[in-house]
Amino acid sequence: MFEVETDAPVYLAAGTLSVQTALTQSGYAVPLSALQDGVRGLWTVLLLEPETDGFASARAAAVEVLQIEGDTAYVRGTLTGDALIVPHGTHRLVPGDRVQLAEADKWKP
Repeated sequence: MFEVETDAPVYLAAGTLSVQTALTQSGYAVPLSALQDGVRGLWTVLLLEPETDGFASARAAAVEVLQIEGDTAYVRGTLTGDALIVPHGTHRLVPGDRVQLAEADKWKP
């Protein structure tokens, strides 16, 4: 419930109330296409961990979706600042797969 503080006459009518809030939290922006179903209300993203031979291993990281704007999700979880996130085609990988990296800097959180 809310109260309108005004000296002007208030007429009874239906309307729309929009509330915008700002939260200060640390997290990462990831494309919606990077999110996969997780457990217990969490989501996962696939990360690529570089190896010494020019390849990388895929592994899952649990994340909590904080907000969605357009095709971007703002998440927090078990990510680090230098993580390489798989932005698209996550249906083609499973944790443990090895891939060769190309244009890896595009979706760093």
